[in-house]
Parts: sequence; structure tokens; C-alpha cells
Amino acid sequence: MSSPTRALRAIALVPVLVFPGVVLSQDLSQDIPAWYLGFGIGQSKFKDACNSLSGSCDDSDMGGKILGGYQFSRNFALELAYADLGQAKAGGVTFGARGFEATGVGMLPLGGSGFSALARGGLFSWKADLKAPGGSTDATGTDLTYGLGVKFDFNRDFSGRAEWQRYKDVGDQNKTGQGNIDFIGFSLVYRL
Repeated sequence: MSSPTRALRAIALVPVLVFPGVVLSQDLSQDIPAWYLGFGIGQSKFKDACNSLSGSCDDSDMGGKILGGYQFSRNFALELAYADLGQAKAGGVTFGARGFEATGVGMLPLGGSGFSALARGGLFSWKADLKAPGGSTDATGTDLTYGLGVKFDFNRDFSGRAEWQRYKDVGDQNKTGQGNIDFIGFSLVYRL
């Protein structure tokens, strides 16, 4: 197991170790609007990365993100994040992607249970790297990202999210190859 993978797994355990005494309370009215910060960890899948390659190919990797935003109401927030989506690997060739995203996040509370449905949409400003035994190249661009998920408010300060997010058309068709990347992950968010 690589050091980055161990580090991401250790970060994922922080909520379990640090916040065991979080009291479930759903009265968030005094905290909206509010700034928030968070981090997420999950699994990236590079769609169609292995289609034209022969031999062993691994199109999944661990990814993570650091995020921050401003929640204007119970139903809407604007969010900025830096996402590292990991790499797809085939033989001696790797394709990696990372970048900044700006998204609008819509939230629909599901009764008084503390759960909310999430939908997001926005832009992902990516950098893609292709490394091969004969050399390497990279490309940059900006494309759409969107996703769906669910959020649970533990109390007025902390919430957790489970989300699926798609990053569209990452990469340059002529330089690095191009495709969609799906990210399924969990995030912990803290209101400031």
C-alpha cells in the first residue's frame, strides 16, 4: 500500500476518532447563512481508460478533495474545492487528473430527520498528466462536473455527505486521451 493511500485512509478515520461524542441535534436555523470547510475521500473510476489498452489495466484509484463554501440558505450553497482524482494505470503508462472545481449545491431537506438530498453542478478546471516509458505530456482545460448525494447534519457544526460526482471530458483527445471520471466519496464538513 502506497504512502498517499495510507494517508488518505488515516484522514478518513479522523471523524470516527475525534468526534465520537457528537450529539445529534437538528436545529440549524441559527447557523444559516454560514461559511464551511471540509474534506472528502473516495474512489475514482476513469471511464473507458482501459478500452484501447491490452494487458493489465487498473482504471480505479483513491481520490480526495479539500472543500470550502458558503451556504446561503437551507437549500443552496456555493462551493470551491481542490480534487485529486488519482490515476489510471496500464503497464508502464499512467493517466492522472486533478484540479479546482466551482459548483452550486442544491439541498432538499428530507423531513425533520437531519437528512437532505444533494445535487451539484459547475465547472472543473483540470490538469491531466499522461506518463509513459517514452516520455510524458500534460494538458489543461475546463469542463462540466455534476453529481448527486445525501447529507446528514450531526449537529449545528458538523455534517457528513455521501456523493457520486462525474467530471466530464477530462484530458485532451490528441495529447493525453480524454474521458469521464466518476468519483464516489464521503465528506466531513464543518461550519465556521
